[in-house]
Amino acid sequence: MIIEKEIRHFHLFCGLGGGAKGFNQGQARVGNLKAKFRCIGGIDVDAPAIRDFERLTGARGTVLDLFDRSQFRDFHGVEPPAGWRESTPDDIRRAAGNERPHIVRRRRARASAACSPRRRARASSTSRSTASPCAAFG
Repeated sequence: MIIEKEIRHFHLFCGLGGGAKGFNQGQARVGNLKAKFRCIGGIDVDAPAIRDFERLTGARGTVLDLFDRSQFRDFHGVEPPAGWRESTPDDIRRAAGNERPHIVRRRRARASAACSPRRRARASSTSRSTASPCAAFG
């Protein structure tokens, strides 16, 4: 008798969803234990990519900027626009449908505030650390 177990996956910086689609198509079996993968959501700052993510995965995508204020300034060279706010762990949990994932995939972003020359130069002069978005899931 085959026992099927659900494996929930969530994607930070998900882009258009190729990675999530691959997870959904994944197959894993050990003895009579079989995994069924289900995407519970993804986050990206790019709204068109989120539309593709939803189409490819069947899961809800969330447009969300994960920069803190200093990262936004360092990356863009200006203050955030009116109405912008830093994301919170609650925002990330909501993006995952308030479900706890077994797997959190973080795609390496092409451009990152942490990699900007100004950010690297400042890194040694500040003790402030930004918590990982994965911390939202405990």
